Parts: sequence; C-alpha cells; structure tokens
Amino acid sequence: MIAFHGFGQDGSAFEPLAEAFPEFTFCSIDLPFHGKTVILNPDNPLTATEIVELISGLKKAMGFERFSITGFSLGARIACSVLHHFASEIDTALLIAPDGITESFWYWLATHDKPSRKVFYYVLNNPWILSGIIKAGKKTGLIDKKTAKLVSTSLKTHEKSMQIYYSWTYFRKLKSDCNTLAYKLNRHGIGIKFIMARYDRVIPLKFIKPLTEKLDNPEVLILQCGHYDLINQFATFLKAPLNTAGQ
Repeated sequence: MIAFHGFGQDGSAFEPLAEAFPEFTFCSIDLPFHGKTVILNPDNPLTATEIVELISGLKKAMGFERFSITGFSLGARIACSVLHHFASEIDTALLIAPDGITESFWYWLATHDKPSRKVFYYVLNNPWILSGIIKAGKKTGLIDKKTAKLVSTSLKTHEKSMQIYYSWTYFRKLKSDCNTLAYKLNRHGIGIKFIMARYDRVIPLKFIKPLTEKLDNPEVLILQCGHYDLINQFATFLKAPLNTAGQ
C-alpha cells in the first residue's frame, strides 16, 4: 500500500492504518515540504511525469508489480495521479477526504495564476491580513472554528507560512480529470473506497460527487467526525469487532 498523507503531517500519519491493515505492507511517503522530503526548486510545480518516475522507482527498488494506493486530503492529489497512470497495476484504492476532485474556492483563488500566487505569498507574510480573512470566514460560515484554529496555529512562524504556500502552489498542476479517471477505474475494476467525515468543512461530501457519480461501484464510508480526525477514526472503525477491511 503506497500512502500519501495530508498537509502538516508526515509518513507516520498512516501508522494507525498500517496496524488496522496487517495484510498490507505500507510504504508511506513524506510529501514535499514535509518530513524529510526536500524540494530543490519549489517554484516549479510537481508534474505527472515526476510522479510516474517516483512510482516506477519504488516498484523497481522494492520489487513489486501490483500495489494498492491511499491518500488523505492533499496527498490524494498524488494518489489520483497514480491511479491515472498505473490503473492496470492497482488492486484497491482508499481515498480519504480526497482533495483535488473538486477544486475548492480558496485553493483556486490562491494558486490559479501568477498574480494570485503573489497575493497569496503577501498575505501569508502579513498575519494581520490573514487574521482578518479568517475572522470573516468564520462569520460567513466558510471556515469552521476548528479549521480556523488550526490555520492560525500553523501560521505562527514564517517557516510554517511558507510550508502552506509551497504545499499549495507546488501541487497546483495535479487536478483530477474525473471522466478519464472514472473510465480507467471502471475498466480495470479497481476496488475504490471513499472515506469521508460527516462534519468535514475542508473536503465536504459533495466534493467527491463529480467522480463517484461516474463510477460503477463506488463505496463511500461516512464517519461521524471532522476532517483532521479521519485517519484515526477510520483505523478505529476497522478494528471494531463487527468490521473488516473488506467492508
């Protein structure tokens, strides 16, 4: 199982799932700007070609042909790209609150062209502006209290602000073509399950509909939690006596 974590995490985020899925050997990769992964040219966005090279290199180094894939939130952008290019070699896929199927308004606003990225960079380097945006988002309901608190905590240092900036802009080219992706998933009979949080304000349930509506047999598991609790809650669900990995 090749795994890609979410923003602010590292490869260890999938330890609870590795315990819940003893039948899998987990290869959990630190995303760019996280953990021990260092990017030399952060202004050049990640491309599908580089992802193909990464997976091909892993297959050769670890000696496997077929594999499964999972991605949480931001990491699902990479997972979906892997599904696009290696569909014939993938057995199962777990997309946990996947980012990139529906482009969020905030992500589009911050990254869609060079001027917007400059504004995004400026805002992250001027906390008083960002604080005002967060307060306005809370009042209008666009940002929930937990997300607002996490964002505020994440931006306490310049290093953290730049982690957000480069994490968002570096992944901007990775967008899911739902028609093509659905065709490949259906054609190769890949077992795909979506793990979603009922109280998720970051990746709400409606964000996966452009893909699930095109799939032959999508499975959607909805857990009673928020976005940032999903991996742990999913692991807990799997370990419950009445549940198995195949359900």
